[in-house]
Amino acid sequence: MADPMQTIKKVLMDDLHSKLGHSAHIQVFLQKVLAVLLGEVLSSTAYEIITVIMVGDGSMSNAQALIARSIYAVLISIYAPVAECMIKKRVKNPQSFWGCTALSHANICAVLLAWAWKNWAAALDTFAGAELWDEAVIALAMTILVVAAQSAPCFGKNKAAVAAGGDEDTVMARFMVIPASLGLTLGYLWNLVATYFVSKVQALESSYHFDFMIQAVYALIACTSCTVIVCQLKKPRPIENGRSQSVNDWSGLTEAPEGHLKALTCTVLSFVYGWALLDTCDDWGFGVMFNCSSYSACSYQSNFAYSLAITICFTGTSFLLCRLKDFEPSDSKLSQAVSLQINAMVLTVGWAWMNFYSTIMSDATSGEPAGTKVLEYFSSMLCIVVLHSLSQFIAMRTHAGWVRKINEALETLE
Repeated sequence: MADPMQTIKKVLMDDLHSKLGHSAHIQVFLQKVLAVLLGEVLSSTAYEIITVIMVGDGSMSNAQALIARSIYAVLISIYAPVAECMIKKRVKNPQSFWGCTALSHANICAVLLAWAWKNWAAALDTFAGAELWDEAVIALAMTILVVAAQSAPCFGKNKAAVAAGGDEDTVMARFMVIPASLGLTLGYLWNLVATYFVSKVQALESSYHFDFMIQAVYALIACTSCTVIVCQLKKPRPIENGRSQSVNDWSGLTEAPEGHLKALTCTVLSFVYGWALLDTCDDWGFGVMFNCSSYSACSYQSNFAYSLAITICFTGTSFLLCRLKDFEPSDSKLSQAVSLQINAMVLTVGWAWMNFYSTIMSDATSGEPAGTKVLEYFSSMLCIVVLHSLSQFIAMRTHAGWVRKINEALETLE
């Protein structure tokens, strides 16, 4: 018969590990949502500045928009690796406000890079045309380029160096692993290909309810397919101090037990899954509930209500799913499927607030002179940067406190 005290001890230790995991989940959830929002804010602000320089108060053609997005993507590709590497090496006190702020910025540099190239891909797709052939060729060409870059021996060597940190994590190594941040770009492009016929079927009827039902059927098929494939390819990653490496999953810089190409496939499919969920929620919220053709056709007040509802619903649901993972082995298919769903919900929440930001800024800057537009975008960017810094500082200190208290409790139990 098992010792009752040992049984009680095991239950208490499992509960403490669970609480630590939930604390980490809060921090990861908040960081990813704010990273999506901040990526859009910085991209929009830079785009407005470049627009003013190029055309002043005029409107951009598709070719000019592509040039503007290309300029920002190149600039952020230079800035992000340098900033991330230098900040992580120079911060001495990560527990201080300024240390936490600097590290938070360093952690999202790869996300900013990913978002810049995703917006570039969107501009390229618009410039090329909206036919299936155009979208398929761009998606295939970009996939070949990224796979070729990630297959190079120097990529694997430098990615391992960046993941390990230390002296080998240099600025040059960061530049060499830029292709790791293009998973979002590929996910976006292949999502356009996957949803081409969905939009064609939806165009057969001018009914928001019909659009939602078609999108819901597609989402069911796409999400199921993505889940099956990812569960077959993906291997579990280690958990340290109750916090998995999912904080930086979007950067593509974490070590992948399943290999570079399989990891890239899983990343792309996770974004396709995320967009399927987002589009379904959008068709329900904006189409069925608000009678709008898209988020941009609705008011920013409607976007705010939608974002708030999505945040409340998906935050609660993600915590329930996180609780479910506590009772599943980390290498089980169900645990991996739950992780994929949580990631999609985080993306949807982040994209919802990003769309709210786009609509309110569009309304605020409508009819304003070019200089005023730039000033308003820059002011909003500063506000969101401050919000991001404060939120990350509070979440980091709270998580650090939980880690300290729970480790003390675990040492007492042992």
